[in-house]
Amino acid sequence: PASGVKVIRIKLNGTDWLDPQTVRVNFDVTNQGANTMHLLSAGHAFFSRCRILCGSQIVEDIQSYNRVCEMFSLLQSSDTIDNDGLEGARKWHNGGSTDFINAGKKRSFSMKLCSGLLSGQSKMLPIRYAPLEIELELVSDAELSVYTANTDANWVISNVQLKCDVVTLDSALENSYAEHLLSGKSLPINYGTFICQDQTVSGNNISINVSRACSRLKSVFVSMTGSGWTSASVSNNLKEFNNFWSPMLGNYDHDKEMSAQIQIGSKMIPEMPYSSSAEAFAGLLKCMGVQGSAYHGLGGIKAFEYRAYSFILGFDCEKVLQSGFSGINTRAGDLLSIKLKANNPNDFGSNEPTRVYTVLQTDNILEIRDGGTTVYD
Repeated sequence: PASGVKVIRIKLNGTDWLDPQTVRVNFDVTNQGANTMHLLSAGHAFFSRCRILCGSQIVEDIQSYNRVCEMFSLLQSSDTIDNDGLEGARKWHNGGSTDFINAGKKRSFSMKLCSGLLSGQSKMLPIRYAPLEIELELVSDAELSVYTANTDANWVISNVQLKCDVVTLDSALENSYAEHLLSGKSLPINYGTFICQDQTVSGNNISINVSRACSRLKSVFVSMTGSGWTSASVSNNLKEFNNFWSPMLGNYDHDKEMSAQIQIGSKMIPEMPYSSSAEAFAGLLKCMGVQGSAYHGLGGIKAFEYRAYSFILGFDCEKVLQSGFSGINTRAGDLLSIKLKANNPNDFGSNEPTRVYTVLQTDNILEIRDGGTTVYD
């Protein structure tokens, strides 16, 4: 990150069909420092932005990529998180050990992309008509990805490879698709993507506006970073990408509960604001589609962690839960506002949020034609 190439570009083209769910970006991280380097999460921790282009059209552009990936990683089952640790590194949590790279040594990573097109949908992509280009931008500072107390933050990424499965169709089926496209018809692929924005805030009564408009807003995720940690064992491990701050800092304190609500035009979501961390977590389960399940949950977040450094708010904007393209259209001029308020402002003291991150999950369509591609968002 300090010098050299800061953007990794990978181009995919050919005559075959790409299986998007098999895409993995593999790379090596070498510790060039004199001391052991401790890792805080999987391979996404090293990247601040991801862009995916299809036929020169921008399909996805995810800012704060490492934070978005970390957030959705937390919202998985504990077994899935353990599996991700085998492909990269174990996720840090308070009291747990971390993976590390000794001085002069390297570690290999295999990273699944946090992408709606390449991991959130299963339709194969005809890269003959829709060639892909993937751009991964490194973080601006080496210390933003690793533990920095009594350790080195001097690393370099090398040996980058993209590996995936491709399928070759028999000539009759391939000709059928070619005839379909040459006749002026299209191949539509629906996918979801993530739009991340952040704003600096202060105080105990926060109201921010999100200017990004979209045709189908599926969900809104809100998280914060903030100060207040006095324990070095925690604060030294919390970076911008993995610090989902909570005013309670771990131990439950009713006086530090906060309310949360979003407003789109005249519509309030939910009608009555979340007024406690328990209610906020129930809303997050609903947003993830597992609130009524007795078998599936968010195993990556424990009670202490949710009230400490894994506090994520989820707001579902669909007319029917988990139903595609039933989200709210915000292109009619309706402003999206996020309202966060301390229930008892006097007890927050100096422990206040410093930045609010908003992740919009939207439904999009990629239309593939013989003459190129078009994105409808």
